[in-house]
Order: sequence, then structure tokens, then C-alpha cells
Amino acid sequence: MKERMKKKKGLVGFLIMLLALLVLPGLLCAATSFDGVLACQGSNALLSGGTDGNQNFTRFRITNLNDVGPITIERILVYSDEGDAVCDFPNTDYSLRPGFKYILEPHQQTTMTTLHMNSAGCLAEPVGAAQDGVGSVSVLIYWSYLDKDDFYPLYATYSDTTRDLNSGNLYGHIARGQVECKEILLKK
Repeated sequence: MKERMKKKKGLVGFLIMLLALLVLPGLLCAATSFDGVLACQGSNALLSGGTDGNQNFTRFRITNLNDVGPITIERILVYSDEGDAVCDFPNTDYSLRPGFKYILEPHQQTTMTTLHMNSAGCLAEPVGAAQDGVGSVSVLIYWSYLDKDDFYPLYATYSDTTRDLNSGNLYGHIARGQVECKEILLKK
């Protein structure tokens, strides 16, 4: 009888362990999974011209182009011009910008700028001139989508804008137009 109980306990323990090995990794991966990564470039630099100073910053526009189903922005990682990771915004961190949407419904968009990253405390105040990579940032946007069969990947553009530090005026015409971010990983 005792031997049967030991065998039952051993079998039950084995089944629980097998179930945990099969189910838990899926749950853990689902919690941290992503379907694609977009890479964008940006700047956060001071430009000096005579006695006037201007700040060059980047505006990022992120859009869900799908007709059905939301896209979730899982994480945003920002790297400095030296290649150091300086910001990590998981989708549970709302310090990036009030109103920033981590879940984009169909055809919805959200924006962020390197100024927002400054305000969140992850980018140093801009210094130097925007040349030779000084003041440049790389932004990686990790995202996921539930319907894997038929979807458009997350779409994002970026554009540089200059702000006059004395007047606060924005000079969008100095921007070189909007540039598409590059899809560097797409799981299907």
C-alpha cells in the first residue's frame, strides 16, 4: 500500500512538473513577447549660431494601420550616440509622456519626442552640436499584435525639428521631412 502511494505521489509530482515545464514557459514568454521591432534615429542637441541658440529634437509618430485589432507597444529602448542604453520604457511605465498610448486601436496613432525623454529624466540635457553623432539617439520600439494571420506591422516615422531657445518658436521647415523607421525584426 505504501509503495502504491509513493508511486502515485511520484506520478502526480512528475505530471505537475511536466505541466509546469510545458505551460509556464508559454505564460512567461507571453508576458514578455513581441512580434516586431522598429528602429528609429533621432537627435537631442543644441545648435549654436551667433548669439542665438537652437535645440534640435526629434518627433516620433507611431501608427497602427490595421482595420481590426490593437497593436501593443511592449517596450521602448533608447540608446545614446555612444551606444549606451539610456532609457527603458516598458508598457507599464507612463513617465514617457502624459497621454502616450501603449495600446493603439485600429488606425490610431501616438507621438513622442526626445523632449519627452528629457522630461522623463533619461536623456541628459542636450549639449554640443548635432554633428558627428553627438546628440544622436537610436530608438527601438518593441510591439505585439494578437492576430498573426493578417496584419500590417506597426508603422512609425520620425522628423527633426528645431526650436529657438529664446522665443520657443518651432522651425518645422528646418526638418528634413518625415523618415520611416525601419522594421528590423518581424515574427510571423
